[in-house]
Amino acid sequence: MKKYLLLFVALIMLLGTACEDALDIRTKSLTTRTSSTEFVTYDEKIAFLKTYFNCPSEIIDAGYHINYLDNGTGLFPIGPSEWQYSIAVKINPDDIHLWIEDAEEVEESELNTLWWIEPNIQDWPLEGPVTYYKHRHQYHTIVYEEQGILLVHIFAI
Repeated sequence: MKKYLLLFVALIMLLGTACEDALDIRTKSLTTRTSSTEFVTYDEKIAFLKTYFNCPSEIIDAGYHINYLDNGTGLFPIGPSEWQYSIAVKINPDDIHLWIEDAEEVEESELNTLWWIEPNIQDWPLEGPVTYYKHRHQYHTIVYEEQGILLVHIFAI
């Protein structure tokens, strides 16, 4: 009986692997808890950010904390993934519209800014007029237009 049970388990594992390959199911987890300070070069830092966030324009500099729990890998994913991103980007001020085109301008009081995790941008000049935006799907952006600085918070928990 024990022999048949082991044979059955081995067959299920083999079939599961074959199905994952045939169906092109992602088996590598994207789970991470990463800060931009962990990267030495600009290229590494930006490449990692682009793995988790669609950046609609070129980035001059970035600081971020990305917390992502990937629940969707394998043949039988256990449920939806969860994430919380605190991202600060410096971009060309002329490109700001690309980052907020689907957003609604709101008053500061409409955003809960307690979520903000400072992503090591102490030397960035966060001054001047500030505009607040709400996007669909639990996504907020705070814009310092004169400096081309955006503070982005995205979450799904």
